Amino acid sequence: MSFMEKYGFDQHEAQNAADIFRDYYKTQAMLKAKLYPGIIQLMEDLKNTGKHLAVATYKREDYAQKILSHFGIDKYCESIRGADNFNQLKKSDIIKLCVEELGGDKKQSVLVGDTKHDALGAQEAGIDFLGVTYGFGFQTADDVNLYPNVGCARLPGEIGERLGF
Repeated sequence: MSFMEKYGFDQHEAQNAADIFRDYYKTQAMLKAKLYPGIIQLMEDLKNTGKHLAVATYKREDYAQKILSHFGIDKYCESIRGADNFNQLKKSDIIKLCVEELGGDKKQSVLVGDTKHDALGAQEAGIDFLGVTYGFGFQTADDVNLYPNVGCARLPGEIGERLGF
């Protein structure tokens, strides 16, 4: 989607570009990521308060599993779902898979994310959205407020506060 939106590629060109990017990412960049300060504490706090955690990402699922395992985040998650290589799943499909795997209630579920795709995916999946501005997407609360949301967090430690626990 990004290659089509940013560079005007058609679907075939975008898939070719995505394949090239994913090969580079897999072999050279995937594990160079860094955790945001406070993420592990947030995960521990959420788990300790009885929350069921999942990751619904538009990264390829096998990449997401490897990254989360590398950083030790997978031990907090009951479901890790991501995109397939041919972009057949929409963000909302991935979110719904996570909610189903958790045996969750959509009314009790919240997607935390940093992009319009997260916000729109949550809306389409029928769950609440909490935007964050410490990622690569949204920069300000005004950016988040362009979409339906239950709040905005500037730092991982604010997420629990925004959700009322």
